[in-house]
Amino acid sequence: MAQKEKSPALLGSGSKADEIDSEALQRLFEAFVACRTTLDDLSNRAAALGEDLSGPVIAAHLTGKSRLSNQKHNVLAAALNARLAELSLPAAAPFVDRFPSARTKYSYVVVREGA
Repeated sequence: MAQKEKSPALLGSGSKADEIDSEALQRLFEAFVACRTTLDDLSNRAAALGEDLSGPVIAAHLTGKSRLSNQKHNVLAAALNARLAELSLPAAAPFVDRFPSARTKYSYVVVREGA
């Protein structure tokens, strides 16, 4: 009986730097579930971090039906981790690059309503 090999979910252009394995994509989805928020809220948080991500685009990425660029994935991860921080939960959403570069316009930011 042949073994099935897990293929990675690809983000962006498909270069080695753009790959995220299925475990990391699963962790991203689990972070979404843990943060107890809506797709619209995540879309607003992404907008506050400078990215235009609609709820359906976020849903498609979270379920592995589409790909986001590294930057958009990392913005989504930052938005999820910020929401988890508001709930006093540890950051769980993985970034594509192990350590996002200092030149990115987003970082670990807590977005508060009415602020």
